[in-house]
Amino acid sequence: MNLAFLLHIYQPPNQDGKIVKEIAESSYLPLIKSIKRNQNINITLNIPLSLTHQLHKNGYDKFIKDLKDLYEAGRVELTSTGAYHPLLTKIPPQLAEKEIILNEYGLGYHFGKDKGFEGEEAILIKNVNGIFPPEMAVNDSLLELLDKMGYSWVAVDEAAIPSKELEYNPVYNFKDLNIKAVCRHTGLSNILSFKRDTDIDDFIDYTLMLRQKGTDLVVALDGEFFGHHHKEGIYVFETLVNILVSLGVNLTTVSELVSKVDEITIDGLRDSTWGADEEKMQSGNAYPLWDNPEIPLHKLLWEVLNKVAESASEESVGVRGDSHLNGDEIFDYKTFPIWDLEKLEEIKNINLKNHLYENILLLQSLNSDQFWWASNIKVGEKEMFDSEYIKKSLEVYLKYATVTQNEDLIKFIQQKSIEITKELASMA
Repeated sequence: MNLAFLLHIYQPPNQDGKIVKEIAESSYLPLIKSIKRNQNINITLNIPLSLTHQLHKNGYDKFIKDLKDLYEAGRVELTSTGAYHPLLTKIPPQLAEKEIILNEYGLGYHFGKDKGFEGEEAILIKNVNGIFPPEMAVNDSLLELLDKMGYSWVAVDEAAIPSKELEYNPVYNFKDLNIKAVCRHTGLSNILSFKRDTDIDDFIDYTLMLRQKGTDLVVALDGEFFGHHHKEGIYVFETLVNILVSLGVNLTTVSELVSKVDEITIDGLRDSTWGADEEKMQSGNAYPLWDNPEIPLHKLLWEVLNKVAESASEESVGVRGDSHLNGDEIFDYKTFPIWDLEKLEEIKNINLKNHLYENILLLQSLNSDQFWWASNIKVGEKEMFDSEYIKKSLEVYLKYATVTQNEDLIKFIQQKSIEITKELASMA
């Protein structure tokens, strides 16, 4: 039996540095240490640029180096994603593409090479075969975009598979596309996601039952479970790994699993997320924590995001700059961390600096967390509501609009901010 752990670790771009450090110490560092120590496990990891940059900014370069070493040794497979964790299905395709391209550039910067084949300045990253769409939000339009971008596989939840008559299979393919869908086993993944004790018999028993059916598995969840969401999570992880290995389960990467298992052909994917169970899917609510028609804050925040995205599309904003920006100084930023707003001050070309600054603010503003923390829905033992984070998100929108000098957009965001603030006050 092959089992692939696909772990997703992430913090939003405007996260408090103290929280980043707290989670790094309780989860990220112990998890990487555990993987380094246990030679019997290979995993697939999704780490967006948003988190990697914050770890660098907060002094965790040793973590980045250790992860790079594991990646180079083939022990950890890295996936691509959206740089700032947007719902890729809910933003214009050109912005989704820019989020993904920027993230791959960040992967190359932190975990790849900074020299080309002939020694020239360049960012190179190898073996990024798969992509983890934030919140596992997928639909057919995104699938086609990812196929055109050359990805071999995309991670999806079981909710994305159209036919409920099919038994779980980890890999699906499509008649007219090269990309495959790698499907997490929702039930098994959720056993871990919501576990708050150290008893893993339920997970092991379920795994052994599936092994009797000849089923290979993908288990996907937030990596923060191990040590942050669950204080004994690292113990759970290590115990789980040791027992699975002792039972002869091959703990492998997703790409390795894809190369070994038989695929099932399907016509396409359902518009879905990993936050929607079948009951919600049947009611047409595929985004219960991010775009719920019963939540006024969601409606207001989407009005802001859509207006910003519309404005960006009208201005044809790019990520890496345009030739017309070349002035007295042609800045070579082929290996420059353009996402680091502080380092942008090193660029003397004002037009280029402002162009990059504007683009990064735009992509940061699209993150899904603003909707998550506006949902006010209970997940586990915690209410998903944080008024301060929502206010921070509005500040990023306004900062972006101010940099673009778009007076209509500034006024629109200011007006919507008043409405959102009133709604937040009513919920206090």
